[in-house]
Amino acid sequence: FLRLQRGDVPADAVGQSFDSVVRRREYWRVVTGAFSHFDAMHLLFNASTTYSLAALERPLGFWNYLAVNATLVVVVGAVKALFAAFAYPSADDARRKTPIVGFSGVLFAWLTVEALLAPSFCTFGTCFQTRTIGGFRVNVGPIVSAALIQILVPRASMLGHL
Repeated sequence: FLRLQRGDVPADAVGQSFDSVVRRREYWRVVTGAFSHFDAMHLLFNASTTYSLAALERPLGFWNYLAVNATLVVVVGAVKALFAAFAYPSADDARRKTPIVGFSGVLFAWLTVEALLAPSFCTFGTCFQTRTIGGFRVNVGPIVSAALIQILVPRASMLGHL
């Protein structure tokens, strides 16, 4: 991340974008993008969220937790590419070329799992109850959290948090 922060390596050299992954077939960017961060604050937020999710690692064990994280990196990368394809249908749309970096998408997937397993999910001082609707457990807490992050940190990518 220091190389990104100093500008030695541009974000589009390591980040994931629809254009780089789908059109140019640079699949490795799903991994490099997930583990690259723009600055120390970005890395700190992701590290503190990872630490707060330690309770999810315990029942799975280290190796299973690692395997699920690796799978989530790939799945979240694919979801980002699919979302970009539908959200930005024009091949000339510059947003298809905007690089996404960070582990936030994987962390939000884990936060969603945590929210669905618990009776409630608290974020930014407000708790949201987990409910069952049509046989599915639903909790809007992670979505509210992502929306608030988008408002509070305008540079944050909504697509990066999917």
